[in-house]
Amino acid sequence: MAALPLGIQFSGGGGPAPDITIIGVVKDSHYSSVKDPAPPLYYRPWRQNKEINGLYFYVRSALPEKQMIPQIRRVMGQLDRDLPLQDVRTLDEQVRQNVSQDRIVLQLAGLFAVLATALAMLGLYGVMAHSVTRRTREIGIRIALGAEPGKIRLMVLRELMWILLAGLITGVPAAMAVARLTETQLFGVQARDVAVILGAVLALVLTAIAAGYLPARRAARVNPLEALRYE
Repeated sequence: MAALPLGIQFSGGGGPAPDITIIGVVKDSHYSSVKDPAPPLYYRPWRQNKEINGLYFYVRSALPEKQMIPQIRRVMGQLDRDLPLQDVRTLDEQVRQNVSQDRIVLQLAGLFAVLATALAMLGLYGVMAHSVTRRTREIGIRIALGAEPGKIRLMVLRELMWILLAGLITGVPAAMAVARLTETQLFGVQARDVAVILGAVLALVLTAIAAGYLPARRAARVNPLEALRYE
């Protein structure tokens, strides 16, 4: 166990003579930003401070916020009616204000992700519709030879799955690499969140199936006679 620096003296005001003695050590904590590492700080009793511009009090209570804040104002008013009380808020609200820009960035990223998913869905639908149109004669011959509609749908969806698999193999590692950069910029973002990765993969699979279902359904309903005459 490392030795505690109790009793060590140092100068807090920049003077040559030490005027501060360490009498205790507290655990690391964030100071002004939840994203920044804990800075080296020391605490002094407010009664020993020669110039006091303001004081911050932290109140722990089991009461809800709507009941706690009015009581705090009432107690402070009983102590001194002329004492101004400003910026009364909870720690959760303080954290939300501290990461408000990160929340906006995440919301914009989520919006762009939805738009990208919609574009990918339209792209998959276009690719599969073109593939079905291009293979109309082949599909018609298969149906004329006795292929069941379910097998035709499965054939189209199998082709879609190969496209989806190629996209996942290239997209998931690229997304994780980008997430590592995001992890250092945004608070509370983890690059290797298994639940998020699996949820994204599941969403892509469902989106791909939804995009390929209509072309597969249309392929299963191809009329063999019309397909054979198709050019």
